[in-house]
Amino acid sequence: MAIKKDELGRHILNDKFEDMKIFFDVIDTFLMIYVGHEHPAVNQRFEDLDASLLLNKEEVSLLIGMLIWKQQQMEEATHHENK
Repeated sequence: MAIKKDELGRHILNDKFEDMKIFFDVIDTFLMIYVGHEHPAVNQRFEDLDASLLLNKEEVSLLIGMLIWKQQQMEEATHHENK
């Protein structure tokens, strides 16, 4: 997984196959998160669905907290698997 910056200044999170993409774009005081794909037809379909999130600062903080919590759950699951 790699986080890259495109020519428009957006940060893009790529999955390990580098075909699925999650775009992070700051618009005024909001963070927009939306999905894209390497294949133009699939990417167009995502754009047609307009499946994006528009989060304010408080919602971004909640999202970060949830991601940290999920990371801890994953670490606990890995710890239990290795026993």
